[in-house]
Amino acid sequence: MFNHVIFKGNLVNDTKTMNNQNGGISAFNKIGVYNGKNKNGEQRQSMFFDIVAFSRSAEQLRDMGTKGTPVIVSGRLEEETTVSQTNGQTYVNKRIVCDNVSICVKPIQQTSGQQPQYQQPNYAAPHPAYQAAVQTAASPW
Repeated sequence: MFNHVIFKGNLVNDTKTMNNQNGGISAFNKIGVYNGKNKNGEQRQSMFFDIVAFSRSAEQLRDMGTKGTPVIVSGRLEEETTVSQTNGQTYVNKRIVCDNVSICVKPIQQTSGQQPQYQQPNYAAPHPAYQAAVQTAASPW
């Protein structure tokens, strides 16, 4: 069975991070996904998913993941069922364990009459081992 999802939406909160015991980092947030409209023009209800990311994706969310930031997340969909101890009601929570998180480009505030300008995402530099391999590799052309 193959379990892989891709969603584009906006972060609902500022990202919360936690350091792992092995020295890595985990990032937690929630994504809101707009469902558009049905055939009758009525707006469908938006969906919300908890997201969790690790290592580079977690660092990217920590650095740029603020409330309202548009993102594209891909990963594994998990479902957790809990029963409330106060009223006995069953709740289902859906979570995306992210393989990849892409922060979408956000427009910068502009004054009237100017062309829109865009803020480029702050991507991390490639790993030094990758840079060394690229520099030493012979070109096939």
